[in-house]
Amino acid sequence: MVHTHMLTCITVNYNSADATIGLLKSLEAQTGTDFDIIVVDNDSRESDRVRLAAFASASPLRLDVIYSERNRGFSGGNNLGIRKALAQGSEWIMLINPDTVVGPTFIHELRSRLPAEPALVGLALHEGRRTAYAGIVRWLSTTLPHAYRPDVRTGYAIGAAVLAHRDVFASAGLLDERYFLYFEDAEYTMRVREAGLPVMFLDAPVVMHAVSATTRSLGAPMLLRYHMRNALLFNRSHGPWWVKGAVPFWAGLLMLKQGLKMTVPSRRPAAKAIAAGIMDHYRGRYGII
Repeated sequence: MVHTHMLTCITVNYNSADATIGLLKSLEAQTGTDFDIIVVDNDSRESDRVRLAAFASASPLRLDVIYSERNRGFSGGNNLGIRKALAQGSEWIMLINPDTVVGPTFIHELRSRLPAEPALVGLALHEGRRTAYAGIVRWLSTTLPHAYRPDVRTGYAIGAAVLAHRDVFASAGLLDERYFLYFEDAEYTMRVREAGLPVMFLDAPVVMHAVSATTRSLGAPMLLRYHMRNALLFNRSHGPWWVKGAVPFWAGLLMLKQGLKMTVPSRRPAAKAIAAGIMDHYRGRYGII
């Protein structure tokens, strides 16, 4: 199927068919139906794939499912979908998490607010009691918090719901698969700006998001390891000169702190994970751990 000047929605499923189907059902209910959907399955369990395939075969949506032979993470999974969408001639491509749902007028509202020029567009995310409009870049930090004010001008487009014109991918490339999980959205926003393209943030329509529902199964220590490794890569790659110069000292201080924490049994798992993340970075171990 080839639909030019079209919007394609891409979501990545990993053992989360119930959540993914919830998103797809909210897309089935749209008042505006002129869009395609690509679901990338990141090598989920067979039972999960069967459930997803059964829904896809019966859905009225213009829906393709790509089954990856391995878990490529957020960045690699989305890249599979992006390549297919570009090959199909899609003009705008939206990445949206499977742990989200949208209201019935979402696509119609989104189309009415698309910019005239190629851009990266961050969408508003309702997270429980608050709505996040962008992410905040903090140098020499292992976490990137969200901004909850609608007048945001800077920051990064949160990967849970982000839209890009096809020319953005032509200029800035695809997502960096070294990150696998976390920081890839901040990194991509930085790269889009470095390519001289605009980054915009919309306050509507709003995407309803269950925060981190798709990654919770990895467990806290593994998430800390990804955060630490990717924070070092992000700061070293995109930080200003003083940040790049400070990264080795920051990493050394954090390693020293983890060594002290390992003497406390209750803090040992987290400390070992953070230390492993530092070692992953300096050993060049990226992608899936």
